[in-house]
Amino acid sequence: MLEITAQHSSSRGSFVATLEGQVIGRVDYVRLGTEAEPGTFDLIHTGVEPAHEGKGYGRQLVHAAAEWAEAQGHTLVASCPYAAKILERRSRAPRPE
Repeated sequence: MLEITAQHSSSRGSFVATLEGQVIGRVDYVRLGTEAEPGTFDLIHTGVEPAHEGKGYGRQLVHAAAEWAEAQGHTLVASCPYAAKILERRSRAPRPE
């Protein structure tokens, strides 16, 4: 089963996907601005090991980052083209009421 864990520091971090104890992917981010208030975070890189590409793991990583940002009151942007595409689709998806 896929497990996604977060590794945060004050200015950067990542969400890491593991499958059966092996790291298979990650999405990395940096904080834009200061720590004093809810901030904006930029998803700068999304990567999945070649053997696991095309299985939706990258998408799950971006969604995990978006859910974390929303829960914390942060804004999320993406300079990573893949993450930007997933966030755009996410913003257009109907939300349950």
